[in-house]
Amino acid sequence: FESTQDVAFYKGADVLILVFDVTQAKSFESLDGWHKQFIEHAKPKSPETFPVVVLGNKTDADGERQVSREDALRWCAAKGDCFVYFEVSAKEGGSLKDVFEIVALKGVSSNG
Repeated sequence: FESTQDVAFYKGADVLILVFDVTQAKSFESLDGWHKQFIEHAKPKSPETFPVVVLGNKTDADGERQVSREDALRWCAAKGDCFVYFEVSAKEGGSLKDVFEIVALKGVSSNG
């Protein structure tokens, strides 16, 4: 989201996936801006209920964590029921299958 994107890139999205690095607090702090930018460009019919999946990545980096699971869950809860949080490790893979199943279900349910 850092570069200027063509509005067409966002059009027709059914789910927003936001990924931050749990070892970099700055990436977590960027979530609000990324979400706002998406809403501005995608212009969903119901932005307050648009499904958002938040992924805390690099959970395998023991001892380097700067963002706690509790902080991420609290942030999502403050945003509303349409936000869900998962912790993942792209390196280890584990829960990514579950995440993509949830994303697919949220996308289908947001289309009625």
